[in-house]
Amino acid sequence: MPGPGLTIHRDQKRGYEVTFPSSWFRARENLTRRLLVDPREILTVATFPLRLRRSERCYPPFDAPVPALDRLGPRDALVSVQERIDIEHPVPDSRPRRFSLSPLDLHYRGRDCARRTLGSASFIGFADQGRQFYAFVALGRAASSYTRGAVRRMLDSLVVERRHQAPTRRLRFGYRRPYLGVSCRRPNRFECDRVGLTVWLAERAEQVVATIGGRQLTLIDRWRGRRFEGFLRPAGLLNGPLRVAPRPGSRRWLGDPPVYASVRISATYRDGSTATSILRVQLSAGYG
Repeated sequence: MPGPGLTIHRDQKRGYEVTFPSSWFRARENLTRRLLVDPREILTVATFPLRLRRSERCYPPFDAPVPALDRLGPRDALVSVQERIDIEHPVPDSRPRRFSLSPLDLHYRGRDCARRTLGSASFIGFADQGRQFYAFVALGRAASSYTRGAVRRMLDSLVVERRHQAPTRRLRFGYRRPYLGVSCRRPNRFECDRVGLTVWLAERAEQVVATIGGRQLTLIDRWRGRRFEGFLRPAGLLNGPLRVAPRPGSRRWLGDPPVYASVRISATYRDGSTATSILRVQLSAGYG
């Protein structure tokens, strides 16, 4: 039984249990950026109500629950726990016996895109039961010692279940290899720094995640779990891993000299199994 004024939250789907003050608020939906798929947010709790704002334009330089930071007051606290999903083997446990906070100044560009110092932030990486986690803690400038202690006690109370490693299978593509092409409005131009990727699968998948030149995106199911599509911007066409080199005096790129990208494709199937393949894909000058 929890102590007075405490709430125990159990999440059977994600396999954890945690205790926090009953006056605090737990997010009912994912507050991290839409493109953040690994690590995946599994829990966010704060001393103030948490709501998802879909009009965010400016972000802090880290993977944090962006919409919630706009409401972080001087005496508030926010804790977000994220889990790495794509790990090939269980990792050795490295959880501390007692969590401690090593605060850094928390700078954030809010809705008005103005740089503000909200307080302090801590990033804690740890492994438990063969699973890998990250804890992000934000504290207001005037957060009390009680609030700081409640944050540490909440992290200490976290109990996670050991997950059986999902079976893996061979990733089988459909009738053609993945297609990667520059996707700008003007033909053969690349200043928009946007690429499109289409993946055809031989077996129906529930989710497909791609990493292009080190940048990750979740693809959208376009046809019955067998054809997935996604767009990446910025893609690095101007000064990055997909940098193209047009001929001198020209602003058009027709595919020569050729550009190749390392594309990592991970599929998750209905039975929980996963499949991953890393390909060297040639960038086409057009898409669609």
